[in-house]
Amino acid sequence: MKKLKKNLVVIILVLVLVIILIPLLYLFNFAVMNADDFIYGDAGREVWLSTHSFGKVVVNAFVFAREYYDIWQGSYFSVFMMTMQPGIFSTSVYRVVLLLMFLLCMITPIFALLTFNKFYLKAKIRYILPYSLLYLFMVTQYMPSSFEAYYWYNSAVYYQFTFCMIMLYIGICMYLNNSEKTWVKTALTTLLAILAITISGSNYVTGLVFVMLYGFYVLISLIKKSKNRFTHLALFYIYFYTVLY
Repeated sequence: MKKLKKNLVVIILVLVLVIILIPLLYLFNFAVMNADDFIYGDAGREVWLSTHSFGKVVVNAFVFAREYYDIWQGSYFSVFMMTMQPGIFSTSVYRVVLLLMFLLCMITPIFALLTFNKFYLKAKIRYILPYSLLYLFMVTQYMPSSFEAYYWYNSAVYYQFTFCMIMLYIGICMYLNNSEKTWVKTALTTLLAILAITISGSNYVTGLVFVMLYGFYVLISLIKKSKNRFTHLALFYIYFYTVLY
């Protein structure tokens, strides 16, 4: 009973959040392709209808992204993801993918926060969860356009998915900084290098902001002579190079 009283606030907040999320989750039943979805999905739709080969759709997306890399702003990964338009397969696939991205938007910031707590704050989970739930409440209830953020694939994959990758990157960075085993550090560094390449080819504005933030972090690491400073310097070089080119 005493334990229940301690966690009562968290339980109430979870219940409130679940109630709030139910109508938002229900709306995914009505999501359909919009605007740019048709532009980027057109070529892939033709390939799918003529071949029904997922592999050829992927190849088509690579070719399309390569062409846009030369004529647009270089958002190669986002263009690839937008060309892999789930709506070209079916409306149901479109809705499922949007739902998965919505859940990813909820999970990755919490992952970063809980990782920060695990290695640095070291507070009890019941003290951290209210802040996590407050964040989820804010991003679901005060998003300027819920449609563009969650129910329109091209917008969601261009902006929200990039944000999710950055949150994942930050969380993995903290695991890297606190890992001792060589194989774990190698695996995490490889994963971070892949994320750096994908983030740099995504939402251009977010990518440039992350250059400044990550660059500042690397600079502080070098000044403080942190143990993984050269690993982060190499990752920053990969990120900065791919952003520029």
